[in-house]
Amino acid sequence: MMTGKGEVRILVVDDDPNFRRLMRAILSAISTAEIAEAGDGHQALQVMRDFSPTLILVDWHMQPMGGAEFISHIRTHTDSPNPLVPIVVVTGHAESGLATQIRDVGADDFVVKPVSPRTVLGRILRVLQAPRLYVRSGDYMGPDRRRRTQENLPDDRRRPDGLSAKVDG
Repeated sequence: MMTGKGEVRILVVDDDPNFRRLMRAILSAISTAEIAEAGDGHQALQVMRDFSPTLILVDWHMQPMGGAEFISHIRTHTDSPNPLVPIVVVTGHAESGLATQIRDVGADDFVVKPVSPRTVLGRILRVLQAPRLYVRSGDYMGPDRRRRTQENLPDDRRRPDGLSAKVDG
């Protein structure tokens, strides 16, 4: 149970100041939330020097540093302030394949604009209350993409640790 101001620290990264105001209004429903804002990915990295978010909401299409580049920086650069921070992408575009791009860059989840308070708050709760394991594999760093539980797998299925086992008897 959240009991004090600042227990949830959310960084809203969007190049539209009106949308940032809307997000601040929606997030005011989380009475314990402390909210910071940034107008693009570069500014967000600066904000993160003094503000350590427990969750980031980031727009996908921004200039000069958009959502994909920002997430990649957070997840993989050695100077990243927190490569494991949960990130939810907010986008006004729902073109084919975008969900895969968002997942593949290392975001935890996404919502499509226009957003409703229920959808935004639901995504935040889902990400914070059911955190996923983070993995590093090749050039990917981010939440484990597998959402299903791995119980009762047949012997020939992949296990979370990458090993397979067959038990005799």
